Amino acid sequence: VGEPRPRYARFTLNLLARGQAIPEGMAKRALVIDHEPLWVEVQRVGERAVISVQARIELRDGMPALAGQRERMLDGLTTLSPFLREHLELIDSPHDGLAIQDVQTGESFMPSETGRRGPDTMETVYTFPQTRIHGTVALDVRTPIKRLLLCNTQVVPGLGFEGTLLSAYSAARAVTRSLGRDWMNRGRWTKVEL
Repeated sequence: VGEPRPRYARFTLNLLARGQAIPEGMAKRALVIDHEPLWVEVQRVGERAVISVQARIELRDGMPALAGQRERMLDGLTTLSPFLREHLELIDSPHDGLAIQDVQTGESFMPSETGRRGPDTMETVYTFPQTRIHGTVALDVRTPIKRLLLCNTQVVPGLGFEGTLLSAYSAARAVTRSLGRDWMNRGRWTKVEL
């Protein structure tokens, strides 16, 4: 069937903004689909908001194209909060190797721990050669490796937590179908083989 290969990398952008930048009724987690899908998590801390944004970057020749990624993600966030740039205080990403930007003073500085920064710290998303059309699903629950099922956030990445629940349900359903209904009532659950 083929070996898995790296297809995407997850780029994270962290923002510190005044609380007025976040719409009042906005949830803590949101999926923004504009130019590129952005997974947004917001946490309010006093009068400020910490915004963590993740984007999926396609790998070309094993390397991600990071030039201008911060600006592209900030442009995508303006659909969620049009006045975000006016309330920004700090902009940082551990993956692009650039310095932390202090928006109010216009200065930039590097953090003290530079060892855990850079493009190699991005989480890689793997793909298998496609043998059929997946639709909204990124990876199959069943893998080319016999008796190995996938049950994680990469199976249905567009649904977030619900995608993890769906992949867990699909994996459990594959196990129960291979064992038969009689075994579920009388067998030992500690020694399961597919």
